[in-house]
Amino acid sequence: MHAEVPVKVTAYVDAGIAPLVAALNEFPNVLTLDSCEESRSDSRAYVCFGVRGEPSEAFAFVQHLSSELGSRLRPCCEYCLQLEWGAGAEHPMARLTVQRDYVPTLARGIAEVALAAPV
Repeated sequence: MHAEVPVKVTAYVDAGIAPLVAALNEFPNVLTLDSCEESRSDSRAYVCFGVRGEPSEAFAFVQHLSSELGSRLRPCCEYCLQLEWGAGAEHPMARLTVQRDYVPTLARGIAEVALAAPV
């Protein structure tokens, strides 16, 4: 077996959600899987992502991110960070949902957490 290294790949995503996808991709073990922004200005946007490694690492990452964002962004914007584990899946998947207007603020907060994370 050969050693694997992370390589970020260019992907086309909805323009309004791109900052959030880019911020999550600052974490070396995060793999963004799906994203979408609804077309109404008062609608929500989401990013689905996985965390490479053991399932427990996904739980730890979501808990850490949630805690850090809670202390950095309180009470500026509402978001929902969920961890889902579907039947038959080997790993959980996280889903971050936010009001479209708050995407830039949330993306900045996530980027700050990524910069502060130990390497």
